[in-house]
Parts: sequence; C-alpha cells; structure tokens
Amino acid sequence: MGEVACCDDTRILKDESMNWNSFDEFWHMGGYGLYVWGSYAVTLGVMAIEAMLSRQRLSKARQAAREEPQS
Repeated sequence: MGEVACCDDTRILKDESMNWNSFDEFWHMGGYGLYVWGSYAVTLGVMAIEAMLSRQRLSKARQAAREEPQS
C-alpha cells in the first residue's frame, strides 16, 4: 500500500490491489475470476429464470381471471 497526501495534512492509504495492467488481469481477478464471474453468471441466470416464471404466472392468472364465470 502506498500513502497519498490529501488536504489539511491528512494521509490516505492507497490500496493498489485493484489496479489491473490489462483486461486479462481484470478477468482473472488475482486468481478469483472464476468464482467472481461464475457468481455473477449464476445470479443473472436465476434472475432471468425468475422473470420468466413470473411472466408465466401472470399470464396464467390473467387467463384464469378471464375464464371465471361472472355472476
């Protein structure tokens, strides 16, 4: 970690672990890329499936409401 000067003689520690020199390093994320991007992929997949299932349930509910006999 390096030290960076700030206003009013305050020192802020600069964490250099988030600086990537290439896009490839960004994707690998220090060896944790598989876990990070895999987690994002699984989350995106689950959210997409939930959106599809919600649309199906809404469609079925609307169809059931149309088919109900009116008294």
